[in-house]
Amino acid sequence: MKSILIASVLASLLPAQTITWTKDHEIFVQERTTQFASKLSNQMVIIGRLGLSETRPAVVISNGGHILSPFLPSIDGEDAPYLLYQIDGSRIELETVAENSKRFVSLLKIKKPPANLIPVRISKPVDHTVIVPTTAPIISIGEPPSLFVDHLEFAPPEQAKALRLDSTLYTRGAPVFDLSGALIATTLKGRETNTPALMIQWLIADFPELDTIIADESVSGLENLPLVPKTTKEEAKEIVVSPLTRARQRFIQSSHPNPLPCVLVSNEGAQATHSVIGTIIHAEGLILTKASDLGPSLVVRYKGKNYPAVLLSTDENTDLALVGISELGMPVVRWSEELPVAGSVVASPLLLQESTDEMVAEATSRVGNFSHVLEVGLPSVHA
Repeated sequence: MKSILIASVLASLLPAQTITWTKDHEIFVQERTTQFASKLSNQMVIIGRLGLSETRPAVVISNGGHILSPFLPSIDGEDAPYLLYQIDGSRIELETVAENSKRFVSLLKIKKPPANLIPVRISKPVDHTVIVPTTAPIISIGEPPSLFVDHLEFAPPEQAKALRLDSTLYTRGAPVFDLSGALIATTLKGRETNTPALMIQWLIADFPELDTIIADESVSGLENLPLVPKTTKEEAKEIVVSPLTRARQRFIQSSHPNPLPCVLVSNEGAQATHSVIGTIIHAEGLILTKASDLGPSLVVRYKGKNYPAVLLSTDENTDLALVGISELGMPVVRWSEELPVAGSVVASPLLLQESTDEMVAEATSRVGNFSHVLEVGLPSVHA
């Protein structure tokens, strides 16, 4: 008994097990997201509602043209039809089968469904890494929705009805997929630090019209990625960032070049917290950055020092500016000659400040997925 007690005390003093995210895990996620992106055109559509400018990605759930869509409230409570946006920019009026504003979803139907639609599978959540398609802007109708890879904040208890996603960027009613491409949940009202998502089996229980339409539930056979540990209710309340997100961030940061080819650019006299990030494109002090935030007098912060900077050129179409400082031997960004495949993981380093004067030595990253190329020929990256 004494040895058990001692072991218990020692265990309580040891740090919690750290989750490790590896290159193999990242490759697996990238392969899955690119495969998922290639199927989107037959499994997802973009919908809107008459009188509203916003659009949402929605999923096809039957060969008969049924669509599970985020709920969009009509203007002034009028019974306005939902609309399906086609690749050529035209719109088709959809039949509204049922709406569930409590769960932020609607069941719609294409009156004459095309033959190439493929209904999504549904599954119970297995892994704790998920894919969420996010809203496509109305100017890019016909282009695929952007994807976001997210993680659960903690393992859902056995009788749980909802998952808790780490990100807060989602609109209500957005579909949540596992890495096999199976629909596992739809998002609810977001919170300050996370987004709950109702698991698909509980959505069906709350929305009986789905029961006879949606495909039978399956269980995805995925290779195991790291899982978040189980927690108590009290421990769950204290979680702000998923341990998986932290582990993946650590891996992404370790992949950044060292030294980082980035600087902070700010207007002279402004606090460092109002800076924008700049990318070093030439070793002799040429920096590419955002144009619209810059004034006539600039300061560049690099390796803990402030340099007076000159605005050399701007481009209104891309909102880019070329800035120069008097410095030699700076690390230069490497350029890729090819665009990544849709769904590929991309990361942008962010330089953070400890105060208005000092930068943190280690950069963090904003991670996203490459989406598509806009008509003007510029890559559109969701991050």
